Amino acid sequence: TTKSAPQNEMDTEKPRSASRFVVRKLRSAAEVPERVGELISQTAPDIYRFIYGDAAAEALTALAREPGNCFSWTNLWVAYECDAQATDQGAAVGVLVGYEPSQLEMGGYVASMARNFGLWRTLRCALCYNMLYALAGTGARLPCEERAAHSFLVQELAVDERVRGRGIATRLVNALERHAARVCEASSPGARYCLTLEVAEENHNAQRLYEHLGFERAERAPRYHTPFPCLPGAVRWWRMVKDCTEPPFPDPDCFDESDDANSGHEEGDKED
Repeated sequence: TTKSAPQNEMDTEKPRSASRFVVRKLRSAAEVPERVGELISQTAPDIYRFIYGDAAAEALTALAREPGNCFSWTNLWVAYECDAQATDQGAAVGVLVGYEPSQLEMGGYVASMARNFGLWRTLRCALCYNMLYALAGTGARLPCEERAAHSFLVQELAVDERVRGRGIATRLVNALERHAARVCEASSPGARYCLTLEVAEENHNAQRLYEHLGFERAERAPRYHTPFPCLPGAVRWWRMVKDCTEPPFPDPDCFDESDDANSGHEEGDKED
C-alpha cells in the first residue's frame, strides 16, 4: 500500500469563506462520491497511473464501491464542504483511507482488481506493491504496535488544494483515531491503540502536520513505493506512528458509524 499526503496542508491561513466542513464515515457503496478516486489519485499520481492508466481516478472510485479491499467504502472518511446554513453535505473536498491491516483480507483486493480491471493490471498492482513490499522486508511491527491492542493504518490522506489550511486533514485523522478508540474499547477496554502511516521523505509539510497531530518518526521504509525501486530517483519514505491512550476531542461536525453528532471543539480551533 502507498501513503502520501497533501503537500501544502501546513500552509499559512487561507481567507475564510462562508463554509463549514462536515466529516462522515461512509455507510454504503451508494454514498461514495464521484470525486473520491480523483482525490486519492492525487496522493501518488505516478504510481496510480502506472497501475490503472489514464483512468486512475475512475478506477479508484470503482474500487471504493467494492467490498473487501483497502479502498472500500468501509475504510473511507470523507470531508464535505457545505454552505454555512445548508442541510445537505455538499461537495467532497477531502478523504482518508484508514483501516486495521490485520483485519484486511488481501484476497478481496486482488478479487476486486481482477473483476474490474483484468489480469494485467492486477499483476501490475502486485508488482508495484505487494511483491515488492514482501521482498523489501517491510511490515515488521514497530515497538508501539507490539504494545497496542489495535493498530490502524492511515493509507491515504488527501485534501482539495482549494481548501487546504482549514483544519480538514486534522479532522479526518482525528475521526479515524476516534474510530480506533471505539474498536479498542469494545474489544480491549483500557488498552493502548496506535495509528501508523508512511510519508515521503521530501514531503516536509505533511511531516509537520503529522508531528502536530502527535505522530513521531519511527523508521525509514524501503523504497518500494515505485514500479522500479532500484532506480536512483525512487522516493524514500518515513514510517510515522502515534501511540494513543485516549481519543481526541469530539467533533460536532463529524458523523461516525452511529451517526452521533458529538459536542466538542469548534471547527477551525487548530490550523493545519
